[in-house]
Amino acid sequence: MRSAGYFWIVAGILSLSVSCNRSSDNSETYEQGGAALKNMSKVDPEDPFSGQPNNLCTVIRILPATDIAEPEDKYCLLDVCLDADEESLLTVDLGDGEDHAMAAYKLIKVFSTADEARQYAAQYQIIDVLITD
Repeated sequence: MRSAGYFWIVAGILSLSVSCNRSSDNSETYEQGGAALKNMSKVDPEDPFSGQPNNLCTVIRILPATDIAEPEDKYCLLDVCLDADEESLLTVDLGDGEDHAMAAYKLIKVFSTADEARQYAAQYQIIDVLITD
């Protein structure tokens, strides 16, 4: 069972080293808000794999309220495969709880509830989802 966890961690790290070469720029700019909201991805929430080199680049994780200017922590859709010309000072742990794998990310979407995140993950077949609620 543990070897399966190592596989996903290694696969995730390898996917981070691949440039996405996305050409569209539909990123949003926020004058106010947390660090993540100022760090929006070029990936469209209606097409979460657009321009991604593989399906491990789009993940769902919980982010701290301070990063997303919310009163509480929220589940978020994240782009963890950034192009060489994209910078992010924000990182997220893609590990399984025992092992840690930090990755830079850009925010694609903030979900209102854990159930909304689950439904989105099912609808778009997001593979890398960590929801603890």
